[in-house]
Amino acid sequence: DVNGQYRRSLLVNRLTESQKAEFSEVFKLIDASNDGFISLLELKRVMESTGQPKSDDELNSIFEAVHPGVEASVEIDYGEFIGMMAEAEFYYLFVETFEYLDKKGSGFIRAGDITAAITGMESFISVEKTNFLKLDDEDMLINYEQFSKMLLGSAL
Repeated sequence: DVNGQYRRSLLVNRLTESQKAEFSEVFKLIDASNDGFISLLELKRVMESTGQPKSDDELNSIFEAVHPGVEASVEIDYGEFIGMMAEAEFYYLFVETFEYLDKKGSGFIRAGDITAAITGMESFISVEKTNFLKLDDEDMLINYEQFSKMLLGSAL
């Protein structure tokens, strides 16, 4: 998916040097074979050792997200890994920002609050996606987890 690779490369460019270094260390820890790739088995072992076991279907969905439309994708290289991690990092940044505004813990916030919250985050969002935020109904409620995925153009 060329668009997904491009989007992730833009997000990687927004990571700090310390974030990049941290993700590089994580990649090296997972890549037990030191071949420059993370295999499905290596990822499964790490998830189990950290107390977060994943089913084969869950692991396959991670690999499918990196390689959309590629059946039986069995490894992830460093570029794909850091792109995936950057996407997750910014997704959680958006969600945590919106959660802070969700005083009721409902999973929804007012459209007007979203517009105010993303001020200063425009560099992470495409112009097309910020243009539709100009809504007449600022009291309309928006599911911020889905909204965060949409902002990143992601299927996280």
